[in-house]
Amino acid sequence: MIKIVEQYKITKEEIIRGRTKEILHRIKTPKTPTPSQLEITLHITKPNYSWIRHPIFPNYLKTFNFKIVKNLLPVEAKFKQNIPALNLQCHLCNEKYENDIHLFHKCKYIQPLLQYATTIYSKTTQNHTDYSLTLSRIQFHTPLPPTHYDNTITPYLNSLISFTIWKTRNKTKLNPIKNIPQYLITSFKFSIKARLLIYEKRENKTFINAIQTIYQVTQSPGTQC
Repeated sequence: MIKIVEQYKITKEEIIRGRTKEILHRIKTPKTPTPSQLEITLHITKPNYSWIRHPIFPNYLKTFNFKIVKNLLPVEAKFKQNIPALNLQCHLCNEKYENDIHLFHKCKYIQPLLQYATTIYSKTTQNHTDYSLTLSRIQFHTPLPPTHYDNTITPYLNSLISFTIWKTRNKTKLNPIKNIPQYLITSFKFSIKARLLIYEKRENKTFINAIQTIYQVTQSPGTQC
């Protein structure tokens, strides 16, 4: 009862004078909080499902892509009500509350990776762009007009950034990582090389050329990290 009084700001005067109509109206139509600009952006931006299920991805990445755009990843904030004693701090920085927005957009330890990936994307596509915040993940937009490899390079980099952050976050839960920003970039580059070695054994030249283009950029002097 006390919680209801506090939540809906029911005053002593309203109770004494029996203003039940006003109280019920407030309960039935609760005040909607003013969303931040980030929340507005996340709400109105719809995921590109053709990118989520892009054939360049192995099945585990298609599943990961689906979970991230549907807000299904088990970040700590989602367990707050069920496990009150759980440590809800970000596993990367150990400073902030770990939710999707913090982990994939705002954490200070992922910023060098995002800057590095922006450089890779700009040099690969010859389009200077910045990140756009979409539902639970960082995403590049395909430039207009798109270049030859944009429809492959763009979704691949989008997914690779998010998956690199997620698997590093999970690893730090088991074994602390000393230099997380550098580890993220190293892991990102290793994943590109590993995917290139896999696709070199296949016949899809578009995928091979796209990943090879990204890999060559990562090896150029201006993007070494």
